[in-house]
Amino acid sequence: MTDNVKNFMKTFEAKIEGAEIYLVGGAVRDMFMGREVNDYDFTTNITVDDMEKHFKCVDIGQSKDFGITSIQYGGESYEVATYRKDVGSSDGRHPDAVDFNATLKEDLARRDFTMNAMAMDVDGNVEDPFLGNLDRMNGIIRAVGVADKRIEEDALRILRAVRFAVTYGFAIEDDLNFAIIKNRESINNLSQERITQEIIKVASIGGQTFYRYFKLLEELDLVSIIFPEIEVMKDFRQYWLHHPEGGLMCPVDNPDVIVPLTIKGMESGLYNLVECGSVYAHVKSVLSMVPEEADEFVVLSALWHDIGKPITAEWKDDNTGTCSFKRHEYKGVEVFEEMAKKRKLGGILSRCIAFSVAQHMNMNNKELSKKSTILNMALNPFFDTLAEVSRADDKSRNVNGNVLYVEEEFDKNLNKFLDARENFVDTTALKAKIGEFVNGKKVMDICDIKPSKKVGAIIEEVTEFLIEEDFNVSVEEIDKMIKWLGERMEVEDAKGD
Repeated sequence: MTDNVKNFMKTFEAKIEGAEIYLVGGAVRDMFMGREVNDYDFTTNITVDDMEKHFKCVDIGQSKDFGITSIQYGGESYEVATYRKDVGSSDGRHPDAVDFNATLKEDLARRDFTMNAMAMDVDGNVEDPFLGNLDRMNGIIRAVGVADKRIEEDALRILRAVRFAVTYGFAIEDDLNFAIIKNRESINNLSQERITQEIIKVASIGGQTFYRYFKLLEELDLVSIIFPEIEVMKDFRQYWLHHPEGGLMCPVDNPDVIVPLTIKGMESGLYNLVECGSVYAHVKSVLSMVPEEADEFVVLSALWHDIGKPITAEWKDDNTGTCSFKRHEYKGVEVFEEMAKKRKLGGILSRCIAFSVAQHMNMNNKELSKKSTILNMALNPFFDTLAEVSRADDKSRNVNGNVLYVEEEFDKNLNKFLDARENFVDTTALKAKIGEFVNGKKVMDICDIKPSKKVGAIIEEVTEFLIEEDFNVSVEEIDKMIKWLGERMEVEDAKGD
């Protein structure tokens, strides 16, 4: 523990007669594991009212009702809670009431998992009544007391157990595993915001951690609850020549032997198609290719990049049972934004994912040559995330010996975007350069029109032309173009009338 934490604990016990204070929860666990501690939480036998008489305290919403306050000390904020016993949990998330007539052991007994039910005093002595450190050393996540009761009290513990398991590489103990499966529907009682927070926490750890998380959710039959928009993808299949992942085939002369699909096997004529792989199998394969060092922007963009496929699916008129997904990337943005609103997923993260959903097909389009489109994508602040998602998207098809992703080809395609960005890295300079040829006032003067959508449409078309021509045009030529565009719009308006 830090010197500031030690001084705080010593000062706390010195200032308040009869006080005892312990460091608890994740801080103790992480100290034993040699991990960096970011939050220090404490428990004490002193009430909040008495703490407020000796320290500068800050109320944390309604936390005072649960005996919790935040104490400011040495430039830090420390959350301190009075020993308590929780009474009931009608909503499956919060106790109905709390009893402050409790001991340290009783306070630790209400906690979720044994490795989180340890307490340390200022001298480093540890109270571990439920053998949490032994479970930690054995790599086991075990509930404190009766597992079924712990999960019934708070459904968020299901998600916490899964997160801890994949973060630390621990196994979930059998009784807790059973309790999670039995009570999995209770997750629906949690707010979407809390579920989203858990998802982001795991995604921020890294790509392979999140992939393990997704696989564990599968094992616990939780994907349909946590990611229903991904679960539904199991019903939609993709043609094996482009997406072999998840596909199955059998030898022509032995149909009872089912093996993973390979393109060479199918093209040899020695195998028959059993089943094409689903969009779900593709997304899972994409997640498996996201590197561990990836952040939550890359991880969650990879997870949801094909979210528009189910709603755009059109069944092909052949015997493959597969679908086409025309313009799924654009419809996917609408689907994602609607889902993000429901999940309380906003801000920069949401905008980044929406961009990746919208542009992942353009990024992988080796035929894309329109300079304005390439430049606009390359200059987007989320382009680097898109590039990582697209690489994982391409690599996902290299399963079971299939080779559809070639790194050199991908990098060659990527470089056309990176080259465009390097040439126009200063967007302010680019805008200034465009402004030398076209701006709103100039358009209104030449076309004799008032501020309107027409002005923006003309500027956009002229800008695209300038970029395509690498600005190798004269101002006079652009003036003529502006005049022509204005006249064309007048004619179109007249036809509309």
